[in-house]
Amino acid sequence: MRILLTGGTGMVGSVLARALKKSGEDIVFVTRQKNGQSPLKRIQEYIPEIGDRDAVIAGDLQLPKCGISTDDLKRWRGQIDCVVHCGASISFDEEVAEDTAKTNVEGTKAILNLCEDLGISELHYMSTAYVAGDAYALGERDIDIGQNFRNPYEKSKLEAEKIVREWENGRWSIYRLGIIVGDSVTGHSVAFSGYYGFFKGIVSLRNQLIKNWSTMSESLIPQGVNYSDGGVTLPLLFRNSAISTLNLVTSDWMADIVTKLIAIPPGGKTYQIVHSTPPLVDNVIRWSLDHLGIRGYKTACSDHEQHNSGVAPLVATTQTEMDRKIEKFLPYITHEAKFSESSVAEDLGDNYRPHPDITPQLLGCLLDYACSVKFGKIFSPFFHEFSAVEDRLNS
Repeated sequence: MRILLTGGTGMVGSVLARALKKSGEDIVFVTRQKNGQSPLKRIQEYIPEIGDRDAVIAGDLQLPKCGISTDDLKRWRGQIDCVVHCGASISFDEEVAEDTAKTNVEGTKAILNLCEDLGISELHYMSTAYVAGDAYALGERDIDIGQNFRNPYEKSKLEAEKIVREWENGRWSIYRLGIIVGDSVTGHSVAFSGYYGFFKGIVSLRNQLIKNWSTMSESLIPQGVNYSDGGVTLPLLFRNSAISTLNLVTSDWMADIVTKLIAIPPGGKTYQIVHSTPPLVDNVIRWSLDHLGIRGYKTACSDHEQHNSGVAPLVATTQTEMDRKIEKFLPYITHEAKFSESSVAEDLGDNYRPHPDITPQLLGCLLDYACSVKFGKIFSPFFHEFSAVEDRLNS
């Protein structure tokens, strides 16, 4: 089977592409030039296994027919069996909501137009389980159930799902994914948003404190900040739910399950690729912070003002800055819908395997890899604000 795949340089697309190739599929990658790097070079960076039977063509989801050239359209017309559409904007920010909608909604329309131009009648669309928004539960047949969306990303993905469902000239399957994290064995990941984004700034702050401890300890210890035995004491508060879950899904399990489902001819079904027994978000935060050597924190408490009252100025300022940095993640650590996944196991039968448990050891593996590559070399500048207050206290 020859597959046209978008999003090959992203977290989901790159892992899924490698799994599809391993199963013997040929892939035509659609990607855009970026930072002076050709589409081919970009794909080779993420998927070194690209072979002679694969192809890379230039395209952009924000353009009609994905901006694919007339020559490429002519070359591939009638030569592709299905589309696996992974390309998307995953930004939560309201400031770029228009751009997110253009990529996710208009980009899906462009993909469907491209399918019709190339004579492709099968589409596999990667969505998110979090189209549930603030709903209590989300079934595979649910669409509009009165949910409110917490950011432009959730809204745009449901709008795109509706467009796929209305496609009259082909067959489709929709895959609603949980929060994708790295490989369950190696921890490898090509992107560090979602789960990782929550901890980036905390790791940066920890590292800077350790690096500068010899010059800062005298002023920090009286404020409850300490560094000893390889661990950092940070009396910070994480305002997560004590009862909500967090649906983390490892990339290798996701790729294995989705690859098997793609082999099934699309029948207008939605599959929720989620963890059947997700961990409590409180456990995820605690296990992760413990692995990172962070001590003295509190979780599962919403009384932020009470926590800040009476604490040292430096800690209070750091708390405020941290809250600002992780604000976009707050909806995900305070509420999560219950997701069903009945069709996945039913349709795969003996080929189905449940997701392994999320354990402290697994999270440690993910964080160790992320730290080894410095979270993709993108660190949140918590320490700049932290250090500025410390300087004022010493003056």
